[in-house]
Amino acid sequence: MITAEHITIRHGVHQVVDDICWHIQDNERWILFGLNGCGKTTLLSALAGYLGVNKGKIFLPDGQVLNAETKTDWRIKTGLVSASFFDRCYQTENVLDIVLSGLYGRLGMSCSLKASDVRKVKGILHWLDMDKKYQYPYDTLSSGQRQKVIITRALLPNPDILFLDEPFNGLDILGYLQVKELLQEWVSSGNKTIVCVTHHGNEITTDYTHAALMKNGQFFCTGAIQDVFIEDNIRRFIGKEIGVAWQDGRLLLTIPSVKERRMNDYGQNN
Repeated sequence: MITAEHITIRHGVHQVVDDICWHIQDNERWILFGLNGCGKTTLLSALAGYLGVNKGKIFLPDGQVLNAETKTDWRIKTGLVSASFFDRCYQTENVLDIVLSGLYGRLGMSCSLKASDVRKVKGILHWLDMDKKYQYPYDTLSSGQRQKVIITRALLPNPDILFLDEPFNGLDILGYLQVKELLQEWVSSGNKTIVCVTHHGNEITTDYTHAALMKNGQFFCTGAIQDVFIEDNIRRFIGKEIGVAWQDGRLLLTIPSVKERRMNDYGQNN
């Protein structure tokens, strides 16, 4: 599907992504997991064709290198959901134009619109309770409404791969259920590939096939999801005592209670 070879990305003098190698195959579903500031959003933005790299190469399924000439076509085949990224791109642009731009691999609208595409977008936004927001500027929306906009934008071209950066952030319970159903419908439409960033253990399930732990811009560990999320790996990765268990196909992460920590500290000091 897509291969990153020794890619490095810098923001100013700070090296955010450091010599990452990653091969993502068709129909794989990855969790990308790490603490804040480790480079996850930057890495996803680059793989989706919205951010350049300083070193290394990203190879597309047809063997071409992802660059200025190939990025537009690649963006149409992918979907990026990242409030962290798009909140820096959009301000006064209206909802309808933002969503439709996803069909053309662009951040803004510079093409003539098809009536059928507009109807399709309005249908999805209506189902997401966004039908009164078509012409609203992006910066007037709530965080949950913005999330619905960028998710609709990502799914509209029916991409082959989705890069999801905290896709449920800001959503209320109804919005969460609506977006979950949209994503499940997309997955069921054919062989689909997913890379998902989340900080919440309860969103990590055995529906995902693989996981990558990212720390300080580098991969700490990669592999099959149940081989990666084991206590020894997570304790070394976080640097603290973390309990790791799987229950009904869902990951459970726990830390010692305050009382347990006090008892442990007392025992060590005596």
